[in-house]
Amino acid sequence: MKLNILQRGLLVVLVVGVALALGSAPASANHDPFPSAPAGVTGNGYVQDQCHDFSKCGYNGPLLWNPYTIVASGIAWTTKHWETPMLHGTRRGSELSQNDFVDPVCFNELISGTGRVNDGIVDPIYGGPYKAPYSAWPVPEAEWIATFPQSADINTPCSNTGSGCSASVPAGTNYPNVLANNNPTTRVPPIPDNYGVAANAPVNSQAGALNRCDRSSYKQLMYGGYNQRQGQYVNLPVRLRTVYDRNLPGSLVWDFTNPVAFSNGHGDVRVIEANAAANCPQAVDCTNWNVSKRDSEILSDIDAKANVNAFYDAGFSKGLGYNLYSLGLATQANGLLSQIGGHNMQSNTGFRKINIYNPETNTWYPRPHPCQRIQWEADRYGKLLGYTAVADAVAGAGPGSGESLVNPPGIPLAAVDAPVWPLSVCNQHIKSQADPEDPSDMRYWRWYPAASMLPNGLIVTYGGDDRDTTAPACLAPCSGATIPSPTSGSLPTSDPSVANYNNREPGLNNSTIQVPVMDVWDPNTDTQVALENARKVYPLYPMSTAMETGPGWDDWQFCTVGGESAPASQAPLPRNDALDESTHWRDFCTLPGCAADTRTIVSGAGGIDGSALDCLDILAALADPNVNVPGENHWGLHTRSHNRYPYSNPMIDMTYIGANGKTTSHKLFLFGGTHPSGVGDPFQGTTGRLIEVIELSDGLGGPAGYPTWSVYGKLVQSTSASHALALPDGNIFSSGGGGAGAAGNLVNCATENIGGPCHAPGTTYEGAVNLRNQIVCLQPASYCQKGVGSVQVVGQMTVPRAGIHGVYHLLHTGEALQSAFDRSAISRSGNRQFTPGDADLAVNSSQIFTLPYLYDADYSCPTSIGCRLAQRPVIKSGPDIVNYGDMMSLKVNDQTGGIKLVSLIRTGSATHTLAQDQVYVQLPFKATKPGPAGNFTMTITAPTKPVQAKPGDYMLFVVNMKGTPSLAKHVRIQSGGRNRNYVHLFTKKFPAN
Repeated sequence: MKLNILQRGLLVVLVVGVALALGSAPASANHDPFPSAPAGVTGNGYVQDQCHDFSKCGYNGPLLWNPYTIVASGIAWTTKHWETPMLHGTRRGSELSQNDFVDPVCFNELISGTGRVNDGIVDPIYGGPYKAPYSAWPVPEAEWIATFPQSADINTPCSNTGSGCSASVPAGTNYPNVLANNNPTTRVPPIPDNYGVAANAPVNSQAGALNRCDRSSYKQLMYGGYNQRQGQYVNLPVRLRTVYDRNLPGSLVWDFTNPVAFSNGHGDVRVIEANAAANCPQAVDCTNWNVSKRDSEILSDIDAKANVNAFYDAGFSKGLGYNLYSLGLATQANGLLSQIGGHNMQSNTGFRKINIYNPETNTWYPRPHPCQRIQWEADRYGKLLGYTAVADAVAGAGPGSGESLVNPPGIPLAAVDAPVWPLSVCNQHIKSQADPEDPSDMRYWRWYPAASMLPNGLIVTYGGDDRDTTAPACLAPCSGATIPSPTSGSLPTSDPSVANYNNREPGLNNSTIQVPVMDVWDPNTDTQVALENARKVYPLYPMSTAMETGPGWDDWQFCTVGGESAPASQAPLPRNDALDESTHWRDFCTLPGCAADTRTIVSGAGGIDGSALDCLDILAALADPNVNVPGENHWGLHTRSHNRYPYSNPMIDMTYIGANGKTTSHKLFLFGGTHPSGVGDPFQGTTGRLIEVIELSDGLGGPAGYPTWSVYGKLVQSTSASHALALPDGNIFSSGGGGAGAAGNLVNCATENIGGPCHAPGTTYEGAVNLRNQIVCLQPASYCQKGVGSVQVVGQMTVPRAGIHGVYHLLHTGEALQSAFDRSAISRSGNRQFTPGDADLAVNSSQIFTLPYLYDADYSCPTSIGCRLAQRPVIKSGPDIVNYGDMMSLKVNDQTGGIKLVSLIRTGSATHTLAQDQVYVQLPFKATKPGPAGNFTMTITAPTKPVQAKPGDYMLFVVNMKGTPSLAKHVRIQSGGRNRNYVHLFTKKFPAN
């Protein structure tokens, strides 16, 4: 659907509401609403932000509630809302809903005491009776706000009247507020510190309190009985009731066209002309600690209720049957979202599926579902199976109490034969049942792979790991003794010596392999080809790009970062789809003459030196008649970076096209990394600060002769798992991550080329989490105080985004959306609302960072008073669909002196810090002379072939001479004319919504 100019204007003003396009009123917003800790709050490690001029610093807005940690996401477009995107996001357990994992009855008892723990008896599981910490759940806003700020755990002595502690409790024992007390949770009943933790299931974790309400039925019947040891499962329980009342699924669409999409409990958080003069974009005083929603600990159910209607179901009810956690992502040329591999049972156990989501229909293309998901839907919680009765009997506290056993009952723990699904119907250890075969399957099961759409529309999946789920559980240290099987014949799945969910079951863990073979999916046929002839082994989430090698459409190669050799001598010949690599790989070195080499079974591959950039002639590999013969063939360019980039490091891919349509530059940028070991680096093995760049083009449309990595600059702080976004003005936004690195690797503000507030981490808290946003200055900009080649420190965040489980996206408004991250990584010790830190207080959120280019640099406002919004150029009309080689015509209005540059930014998908779908392309243009009203026509040369800009959805920005970008025009680039069939497309019909 094409929107006319008037419709687009209404959509921007009424729905998007980011009327930065029009603003000129002065703003008096205090950039840092919490400049220091209030009196009496000790332990606050937050360091005051010294940057207050929005035209140099930008503006970080109040928090927006998110239903969960968005681990994987993709910008999605529809014809109905062509100019305004949506965000599809998934979490771990994406095929299930919130109440499948967590028991809300348990939460009600923990928080408000309105349950059996308050009925006058001492419960063997929950303790009590006790005085609940709050009067109701959801907690009334006034009660919640009164909790903060706080500098110590909130405890009530058991000697206080009404505490409800048992008479047998030792003198001096405290009864804690479960949401604001970071004590270990290993006590046994009847001390109330033990809510939900059975005596046979010790738990000791910062996130422990809320995890007492995890459902044991989920763990027993959907997770193979394995320990829920990884951060994403630890983070599924949250303290807000809204997610349980709505029973929100793990696959949602955040609809940016919904009027409440960007609201919290105090209203819309976006800066628009109407609120630009206030100290906050809402009707609230942002300098007030207890009402400004800029700390995760302060978010409450009023914030969740404010925008929950902007999220809609895209999960099981829409056809999704798989756990899309830590998978490969690639957005197709026609806007479909491809989600590849995933997570089954314990970490590293993968899938072979490519699941495809259609934002137009809000449905998934049908794939056969795992047996456990089918059984769960038919008998949720295993009531008919009899599991709940057995669990309740073991808990001994009445109906429903068995759900709060952190470890479900079974032979290793309680000498009880707890039921599982009948093995004749469903056994998760048999991959053909947990991952039913489909013609579209990859040859190899993968968890944590990377994926990329190639210039011709094919999608390549590479890297990732897997485990042998048929291996029996064993007693640590796996000396050969195994756990006896229950009488029902179910497979043993837990080792009593590793009952804590922070450990892994060693029998499964020891079978981990790195998958060395790429799978290439053809959307036309919905089938895969495994490239046995081009093996490499990768770290988790390796990065990639396509490199131009000549003038033709097929003159390109696929280049990866971080690959290492995977010798073909370890593989029997030839390979085929009937061989299970996860079990067969361990046999390779028992073959006659097989050289001992363990590189392919070591998790964390990536070498000890800098990361390798290798380029593969993937078209030749696909056409090779010996494609099934193991080898490392068809690889070309090989060079190494200075630092290592082994896992969750960002990469920015930027292409520049000249007036003749040829590529003049193609650069890759890498950020952070770790210092290599064994190469004489004084900081070896520590987190790095480098910004590295490599030029892949010769400037004439061909490949660079001998490309090498060089150091462009350094970040202000060492960081791992940071994020980066290419900006419309040609610069790069860097944000988030954590880790101060080695003491000697701190910034030297006197000698380094860093603009804005520059200092080494001043507190432990500041060193552990990188709150400072930065912009890498590649192009001249008014906010780049030290010019091109420098790094500019801009406004800092108020919430740490230092874990790997979060995503960043550039919005069509030119603003950065910083989203999610695990609650176990948010409310850290030293935070400014609850300085001891407690993950149970943390709530997932997003923040919108308004970049400095959206403010008028002609108005100095060193204390945020008098800052003005810049006047944007306006794209009044332009094409929706663009073919390669087209001359695009835009009607533009600008009254600031003309257009400086035109850029395309592919929206695409992201997970962790991997966002290689999001490429930047700068285009040549010509413009007519502006008329009296500032109207003129621009003629823009589109990319001439797919290697310059992969087919798909892009945001088209025009940037004026002052450096201010327009609102984006959404365009879809495709191949037309004689090349119309070059790009492979998935055209099968999706189910209706």
